[in-house]
Amino acid sequence: MWFDTRDRNNHPAESDPGGSEAESRPHRRQVPQVGLRGCPENPAIRLPRLRERLSSGELATSRRERTLLLIAFAFVIAAALTLHLAYPPFDIRHLSFVVFSFTISVATAHVTLSRRLPGRDPLLLPTAALLSGWGLLMVGRSAPNFLPRQATWLLLSTLAMLGVVQMGRDLRWLRRFRYTWLLAGLTLLAATLLLGVNPSGYGPRLWLGLGGAYFQPSEPLKLLLVVYLASYLAERRDLLLTVGRRIGQFRLPPLAYAGPLL
Repeated sequence: MWFDTRDRNNHPAESDPGGSEAESRPHRRQVPQVGLRGCPENPAIRLPRLRERLSSGELATSRRERTLLLIAFAFVIAAALTLHLAYPPFDIRHLSFVVFSFTISVATAHVTLSRRLPGRDPLLLPTAALLSGWGLLMVGRSAPNFLPRQATWLLLSTLAMLGVVQMGRDLRWLRRFRYTWLLAGLTLLAATLLLGVNPSGYGPRLWLGLGGAYFQPSEPLKLLLVVYLASYLAERRDLLLTVGRRIGQFRLPPLAYAGPLL
């Protein structure tokens, strides 16, 4: 058997077909990416660090919201106990309605929002919770018999809010039907003027009754007007900002476009 004993160092083309080509190429020095502080930055750890910052921010938001909710809860419970001791018609049954409905609503909303909207404003839910609990106490003070209904509406409104959150952030369907919402709000207002009742049997007829349940059309009307105005302003934003008469630092939009806002 015959073996080739030639020196491979003298024949680089035979030992490494691409060797001469690689040696003839100029050597390029790889410069590492430099971060903001002048240290080499590794792209492989950039995303994990970003995730850590985001997760820490989300945890801080949830923690701050939880703290504010505990303050609101303490205020509502303390006020409910004070009302129970100072006002005999507000008995233990009414107190349990306030505590149960308020606790279930706030806890469910906080847990759901922490999962679905981690970057939310931590002030919105505690503010709404405080006002809702305070409203329950005002109803319990003025008309304790209506407190169970008000507590039920609080639970239903919390479920409605969480249902909107579950739909995601694409709310273009609200803008698409903005005139439908406006017409629905005006219809509710007209129905109140024509068919309004008062559950007490006397006083202003600001409620609509359906199967023994009563609700004030002014409450959904507020939401419908907010949806309509938000859609209207978003569509005509540039026009309202650029067209019209300027008075000092303010610009008055044309009446034809500002009319629906009035």
